[in-house]
Amino acid sequence: MKFEDEFLVLATSAEEYDADGYPIEPQSQWVSFGKCFLSFNSVAQKIRLADGSDYSYSYYIIAPLTSDTYSLIPKEGERVRIVKADGTVDKIMEVRGFVTYKKRYLKVWL
Repeated sequence: MKFEDEFLVLATSAEEYDADGYPIEPQSQWVSFGKCFLSFNSVAQKIRLADGSDYSYSYYIIAPLTSDTYSLIPKEGERVRIVKADGTVDKIMEVRGFVTYKKRYLKVWL
């Protein structure tokens, strides 16, 4: 499996306040999770979501996981951007489920 595609996570800054105590609107930016393997769901497989419903996903991602990227793991409902190395896919999608394998790999369903 070659990790040549790009996986980006939408990171939002923590809630901050200015000198007068007024809240500053959080800033969002795309942060690279790193290289990944992006695959199409060609056989209409399903996963069971946390609420018990079945979801037929469009793509899944497998990415190497390091201690530096633990804080970037996207949760269900968050937005991620996937970019295929050959340029055929460049989409912003919602995470529908994820799992970690032996603290070495992350698998995300979109």
